[in-house]
Amino acid sequence: MSAGDNAAVLIEEESVLLLHTEQELIAEAPFHQRPAGGKAAVAAESGSSTITIQPYTDDPDRAQAPLVDTASKSVRNTPTIYHLLVPFTLFTLAFGGNLAPKINIILSLVCREYYAKQQGMLEPSVALWANLAGSDVVRALEGDVDEICQVAEVHATASTVTMWVGLLTGLLGTFTSAWLGALSDRIGRRPVLMIGVLGPFLADLTIIIAARWSNLKSYNLYYLAAFFDGGTGSYILVVAMCHSYATDCTPPGNKRAAAFGLFHGVLFGGMAVGPTIASFMVSRTGNALTFFYVGLFLQIVFFFLVVFVIPESLSQARMLQAQSAYRQQRRLAQHIAVRPLTLRTFVRRINFLEPLSAFWPSDGTKLVIKRNMVILAIMDALCVGNTMGEIMAGLMYAEFMFHWTSVETGYYVTTVGFTRIVLLFVLLPNILRVLKAHVDRYRRRSGTYLPENKIFGATDTDILLIRGSAGIALLAYAGFMLTTTPALYLVCGATGALSGALAPTMEAAISKHVPRQNTGMILGAVALMHSIARVVAPTIYLSVYSATVGWFPKAIFVVFLSSFGTIFVATFFIRRNITGGLMEDDGEDGEDDDHDHDYDHDHNGESGSE
Repeated sequence: MSAGDNAAVLIEEESVLLLHTEQELIAEAPFHQRPAGGKAAVAAESGSSTITIQPYTDDPDRAQAPLVDTASKSVRNTPTIYHLLVPFTLFTLAFGGNLAPKINIILSLVCREYYAKQQGMLEPSVALWANLAGSDVVRALEGDVDEICQVAEVHATASTVTMWVGLLTGLLGTFTSAWLGALSDRIGRRPVLMIGVLGPFLADLTIIIAARWSNLKSYNLYYLAAFFDGGTGSYILVVAMCHSYATDCTPPGNKRAAAFGLFHGVLFGGMAVGPTIASFMVSRTGNALTFFYVGLFLQIVFFFLVVFVIPESLSQARMLQAQSAYRQQRRLAQHIAVRPLTLRTFVRRINFLEPLSAFWPSDGTKLVIKRNMVILAIMDALCVGNTMGEIMAGLMYAEFMFHWTSVETGYYVTTVGFTRIVLLFVLLPNILRVLKAHVDRYRRRSGTYLPENKIFGATDTDILLIRGSAGIALLAYAGFMLTTTPALYLVCGATGALSGALAPTMEAAISKHVPRQNTGMILGAVALMHSIARVVAPTIYLSVYSATVGWFPKAIFVVFLSSFGTIFVATFFIRRNITGGLMEDDGEDGEDDDHDHDYDHDHNGESGSE
């Protein structure tokens, strides 16, 4: 027997032994996850090496166990989404309140260097500070950016710096967010949340140092802040962990979309209230750094609440399952590593995009499920990219066109954020309830109704909500293209905020396409896509803005319209109401087609009879 055959036998024996160990934990698996039937179960029983890691699926025919183990826990220690909502609010207040000051600090620092060069002063000095402050070129970072800094040259340089900072943050985030998300399946959500909040804390501390430093190039410290922020996954990882926590505590269906909506509402709430508080403090103290100190305090409080107050949402049994599967993957990787190193294996080892394979798993997942996950992940990344672009390029556009200060910018962000809060906290649960009732009535009348626990992946309600939200966004950004006054710009921003259900609905739909023990992995992959969007989108938007601000600043809204148009069209390619479980089985695909009707087309045909 050759060495290769010996290795294959060894891998097979280890896989079978590990599967027997995992089967002891399956009885404790939360919700209604059990070993998949059909091919996977047969392969596991026979010890075949065809399927080395036994896949799991949500089996609607099994009794549904509780989401979390409540037998040995008090009400206070039983994890719910409400344990995390209040602490997460503190984090989002710090994040939202610092958005406008970060942009204004970069503009002030770039402006200081620009006019110093204009006056031939290339070295910092007391005389330089007195000269600049005395001529009102820049107010030494006290209060708002001066009117004289609102010129195309300063904005072009500042947007370039902001672009590279976002690029560095996003690139680092692509290396860490997905890995940390998968790690949370093995060690719990709380430790990864602690890591996620540490980076923004160090980043804000670095920005304070940059603003207080007299060196003309002190804005380069923003790159160090980006290293701290991106190296720990940034706020994207924190949001992904909150979504993972919500998935651990919430069953699939409309409740999960509503739970994701609550966390998005808190995020946008922080982005709404934070700038108002920051604007008030800046106007009172005359110092743009004031809220940064408050933000540091809020992040410290959030960290200690995670350490001492918030209960872990993952049970020990689920973490053991994930650790067991991870150890087997490591064993397989070690056996593969003894083979001669080829270009293909080398590229695979260094490929930081490998976590994206979670969207196209090779564990027996149905083709239609995998296709849906890829489409939804791309749509979600486009949505996140648009949000990042609006925060950066949109605010700079408003400051350039309408000469807004931090106060006006803060009020704009507050209005947009408050609209999103009303949508996600008040309107979204009711919209989901009305849509589901309407869809259920139609399904019962047409004879295609199925209980929610027998449907997997995206539902009619998900797709209708995503499509409607994308349509509202298209309307809003068409308005941005046409408006020429600050008031109408504000109205368009509030209208665009009504599309805020887009991201939470897509992310909740993605989580419905995988077994629950893979939640951290799939949402970690979503966080990786968000990090990629954080790299690509600001690069595109800020590059377009920098190149066109002098002659056609509205060009960025053309890119916005193209992106949301792509999301709207992509909704017609998503398969919904999939039955029979997540995994492939003989004869299942044909069975799915009987229940996977196109609701829109059928509904149009029946609308006259209502």
